[in-house]
Amino acid sequence: MEAKLIKNIDGYELFTQGFLKGSTNHGLIDSLNVEEGSIRYKLSLKNCQAIERGYDLDELTNRAFDYMGYHSTVTPYEEKQFKLGYRVAFREALEILGDKKFSEEDVILIAEYIRVASQSTPSVKTKDLFNEYQSLQQTDWDVEIRKEYVGKCKGNNNDGCFLDSPGHDCGCYEYKPKLDATGCLILKLKL
Repeated sequence: MEAKLIKNIDGYELFTQGFLKGSTNHGLIDSLNVEEGSIRYKLSLKNCQAIERGYDLDELTNRAFDYMGYHSTVTPYEEKQFKLGYRVAFREALEILGDKKFSEEDVILIAEYIRVASQSTPSVKTKDLFNEYQSLQQTDWDVEIRKEYVGKCKGNNNDGCFLDSPGHDCGCYEYKPKLDATGCLILKLKL
């Protein structure tokens, strides 16, 4: 199922067909569920951040450990230490690179944006133009809600086919949204 993940001041919200379907603000979802029935879902902040950043640190850590090769001689303690070291190193690398918020291409684009905008409205301050340009950062993503197989349809699948007919299988299957261990929807970036 396709949806739109939107980042706002309070976290992330998920919309399908223009309606709020999920949020990282679990208190909001709980209050809405009481009023309107259980139609909205909780979103995992970690899953939403992974979509925004383009990576999941836990997934990268596990993949790096798997690349190490033969694991039969590695103790659980050593595995834990390796993964901790990987996370710390990754975060430190992000901090080092975090000072460099703009690439060379970003600087060229913003300079051009300010140059053109200042010609049309010379009284506008450069800082205001910079803030306007910076607000163009991505705040929404097209995502898919992961689904899991529930079983075969029962009754009519809207094509005139009844699955309870003896020996008949039209290939109609039911799915429901897949939830993680904490009851949050699992989202993935739509490619």
